[in-house]
Amino acid sequence: MRYNPALDGLRAVAVALVVPAHCRVPGYLTGGYVGVELFFVLSGYLITTILLDERAATGRISLRHFYWRRALRLYPALLLMLAAYLLLAPMLWPEGEHGRDALLVGLYLSDYSYTFWKMPEYLGHTWSLAAEEHFYLLWPLVLTLLLRRRSSLVKPLGLLLLAAWLWQMHVRNVGTVGFRFDTRMVGMMAGCWLAVVLRSGWRPDPKIPAIVGLALLAWLVMTPSRSYFPLAESAGVLLIIGATAIPFLETPWLTYIGKLSYGIYLWHFPIAKALNPLPMGWLLTLMAVTAMSVALAALSHHTIEAFARRYRGNGARATSAVAT
Repeated sequence: MRYNPALDGLRAVAVALVVPAHCRVPGYLTGGYVGVELFFVLSGYLITTILLDERAATGRISLRHFYWRRALRLYPALLLMLAAYLLLAPMLWPEGEHGRDALLVGLYLSDYSYTFWKMPEYLGHTWSLAAEEHFYLLWPLVLTLLLRRRSSLVKPLGLLLLAAWLWQMHVRNVGTVGFRFDTRMVGMMAGCWLAVVLRSGWRPDPKIPAIVGLALLAWLVMTPSRSYFPLAESAGVLLIIGATAIPFLETPWLTYIGKLSYGIYLWHFPIAKALNPLPMGWLLTLMAVTAMSVALAALSHHTIEAFARRYRGNGARATSAVAT
């Protein structure tokens, strides 16, 4: 797919919503959940578009190539963060089971382990990475099967999106949605559905979705509640449609932060966990966490991740905008 810098800008917005929530900015908890949902919608949209582009160009979807690119995209930065965590965590939190927690994260099991057992405690943010990884593992298989049976995917994906939402509502009614993949895949499916709708030839004027999406996003961030997941996902869909009509999303510094957003997301949570107990106040904590996370993400991006990008083939540029 053609690189769209506005989507990197949107990733920067998403991570900017998440970091303050973990720095205990007063009244800002909702922003973190909205940011994660925005990441999920972006993931579904971009991955589906890339897979459909590959099929259009080659006549097939190479699962081996897809999984290899995903591993090279995700694992180098993750393993670097885990290595630093295993080095420093025993000194910061001597009571923790850090080897176990790093293993859960490395195997992408933390969405279920955090939901049911609240572990890993100091890497709790990785639940969203695990949920996305389950999506990456399953979705190419499901999409390949659907493409063999149907020429148009708009209705089948609409039904899958509806089923995902109904399951989430059912789980919410009988207990708690938690952080696991099966209850948090609505945003990803919304992005998948949007990808096939736009591919079907629908080309709306981006200005109205941009205005409505920004207004909805602002309202959600200011609303002290976690119960608006369908609205957060709707905001993500609208903002992807209207991204090209939002000029500030394409500013170079914002798109650069978007390219670093995966690394920022990886590093910010354990740093915030280490700094939150200190008597710094939330503003200094936010500034320190942001500065350290951006610096470490940039270091990772220009070293170990840059080395891995050399082996990702011609799809590296296209997949660089995939949300995490």
